[in-house]
Amino acid sequence: MRVHSLRKLVVIAVLAILNSLAWAQEAEFHEVKGFVNGLNGPPGKCVVFVCHAETGMPVAPVHDADKAPKTFWDQALYVLTDESGGFRIPKLPAGKYRFIAQSWAGTEGVPELQGKTNSVVLLHGTAENVTIPVPKTPLNEGFVIIRKLGDGIARITADPPEGGAYLLVSRNRTIGDPSFGIGGWGTEFLTGVIAVTHVSSPTTMLIGLPDNTTLTASAFYYDNIPGGGGVTWNTSERQTVTYSVVAGWSNGKDQPPEALAPLTKFLKENPEIAKQLEQDLKEKFDTLQKHLRHGEIQTGWDAIGGPHQRVQVPKFGEVAFADLAAAAAYARLQKHHEAQRQRQAK
Repeated sequence: MRVHSLRKLVVIAVLAILNSLAWAQEAEFHEVKGFVNGLNGPPGKCVVFVCHAETGMPVAPVHDADKAPKTFWDQALYVLTDESGGFRIPKLPAGKYRFIAQSWAGTEGVPELQGKTNSVVLLHGTAENVTIPVPKTPLNEGFVIIRKLGDGIARITADPPEGGAYLLVSRNRTIGDPSFGIGGWGTEFLTGVIAVTHVSSPTTMLIGLPDNTTLTASAFYYDNIPGGGGVTWNTSERQTVTYSVVAGWSNGKDQPPEALAPLTKFLKENPEIAKQLEQDLKEKFDTLQKHLRHGEIQTGWDAIGGPHQRVQVPKFGEVAFADLAAAAAYARLQKHHEAQRQRQAK
């Protein structure tokens, strides 16, 4: 089972990983007004998150310009709409942004995203690549208009049934295996995010998903032994999905997806080759980890040549670097669980 780490350490880790861009002191600020078109008319009071269009990272509050930037969604720039779905942001630097509107059942505003969060999340839409100041046209009159995504529903369940995680849902896939957790939240994934929440209970219900769309959910379990997992599905094909939580806990999962199973088995059965590969690629792994610790997810992958660079595995063949990293992690995890079971059997 899981052993939770100290909350202070959790906060530090998450803030480091999701480090957003600080405001430039000379930025040109503008007032921003907008509306949220709900699923069935005005959505009532909901939350509008503001993110950088180029990176997908949440924007830091303007009043913290001279401090370390806030970096997770409950500490980033967001506003609460009025009952008609209208909202106003007093100061936002000129630039290009994306806006995400959502709410939690029975909650006004953003719940504590490390506390008890309602598992029903209502999605009210997004506005993509919005230029600030918003140019006036006959369609928008200078307002940001957030349009609904659709009427789709998804019930997402963790296996094992554990809470204590951050869950993001995106139109785009993660970098590599879903078990990478935050390490897989690169630019492509983040710029497609349509929902973000804290997983307090094993099952999360999302209402308002786009129809006939392939989505990817990715979870990061903050723990002294962290875990990760995720699932990709089409909203028109399934409404109930389950993801495996890959972690070193006694009830954590360690089975790789079918595509990685042969490489995982090979590395586990050939420890000398696995060890040599780890030594040969140590500089790349160290560089990647260094960037991830500073929240530079995409920069880290780019610094080592990208996740899809090819690596020659002796006696096996050529594979993508991200696949090798994932398979090696699965192989180590399987050995860890086997050792756990042997100790418990004594």
